[in-house]
Order: sequence, then structure tokens, then C-alpha cells
Amino acid sequence: MIQILFYFYLLSTLAISSIFGENVERRFCLYLLISSIITHIIQTNFQFPSYLYYIIPIDTSIFVYSIYLALTKNRFWPIWFAGFLVVGMAASVSILVFRNLNPFIVFAASAFWSLPALACMAYGTYRDGQRRTEHRLAVGRGID
Repeated sequence: MIQILFYFYLLSTLAISSIFGENVERRFCLYLLISSIITHIIQTNFQFPSYLYYIIPIDTSIFVYSIYLALTKNRFWPIWFAGFLVVGMAASVSILVFRNLNPFIVFAASAFWSLPALACMAYGTYRDGQRRTEHRLAVGRGID
């Protein structure tokens, strides 16, 4: 049930970002969707926590992509997304490094941080879209 709610949340935030975003956001959403599908396949074919060896590189690639967007585009949400993601990644890595931790609690903490990351992406994309619209209207009226 929790997995169904997560995928509903994921698809909702991806839809919001795709609707209000531009090609940058749409490409990132597609990357997240593909990464999520690959992650799901890995989780169904490998046991916990050994599948983290395959998922951490996927999360790292998402992190690098979001940092790239933060450094090269005029958007604010990618740096927030990367910040939330790195906390979740640290929790995943801690499971592999410190074997005496309760892996399910740490994994839940790791999964939790994806929720605010997705929320920041959706809200940030919406606000950036509003900002671009306001700018176009101001330029159209000769205010800029």
C-alpha cells in the first residue's frame, strides 16, 4: 500500500513538473521516471540490503544531474532537490557501512527524503513557471 501511495505521489509531482515546466524539467522528469522503473526492477530481483549496491549509483546519477541543472540553469529547485537527495543517499550508504544499524529504519529514513525532494521540484517548477509568465507579461507591456 505504501508503495502504491509513493508511486501516486511520484507520478503526481512528475505531472505537475511536466505541465508547468519547460524542456529542462520534462527531461529531468523522464530521467526520474526511468530511474524509478529501474530501481523497482532491481528491488524485485535482489534482496535488501544488497540491492543498495545497484541503487546508490542510480541515486548518485540523479544527484549529479540535479547539481548540473542547479549550476547551469536559472532555476532554484534543483539545488533543493539535490540537498534532500544527498541526505537520503547518506542514509542508504550508512546501511552498507554500519552493519549493526537497523537497516529498515535507516532505509525508511532514506526513502522519506525523496518526498520533500519531489515536492520541492514540483513547487519550484510551478513557481519558476509563474515567474517566467510574469516576466513575459512585463516585457510585453514594456515594463522590463
